[in-house]
Amino acid sequence: MKNILIPTDFTVHSLDTIVATVEKYKAGQLHILLMHGLSMPDSITELMMFSRNNDRYKLITKEFEDACKIIKNRYASVIQSITLRFMHGSTRHVFRNFLLANHIDLIVFPADYTLQKACDNSVDISGLLKYARCNIDRVSVRQDQGDVQRINMADLLLAVG
Repeated sequence: MKNILIPTDFTVHSLDTIVATVEKYKAGQLHILLMHGLSMPDSITELMMFSRNNDRYKLITKEFEDACKIIKNRYASVIQSITLRFMHGSTRHVFRNFLLANHIDLIVFPADYTLQKACDNSVDISGLLKYARCNIDRVSVRQDQGDVQRINMADLLLAVG
């Protein structure tokens, strides 16, 4: 059983990395952790008003949620869980602690897709990858194979049936 971290920008296209990962590591059971980095507030006032349930969950669209459910159902024999977590901070220590706290065995990063900023305080974690103390795999996300856009309700029903 592998705990795999996959960075996301909450676009459906970023979920193609999950499909490519499942195709590559389908021999074992996978726990997928989708992660998005956010910077910490700068002022004391913002820190005092900071809570775990603020506006960050508004970044998750209905299409993104539906695509996650479809992928989970389609690859139910391989994917044990798909969870979403936010990392707060942009230092290597925060990143290492996040990996340690979530028991991450492998980081999968898209080789041919650049993650977009989902909001003003989004953090690009590509610069932090060199500080990871776990394996990193860059997978190629090709449009012709495993494209999440083409996973539809029929695929979901076939996976359940």
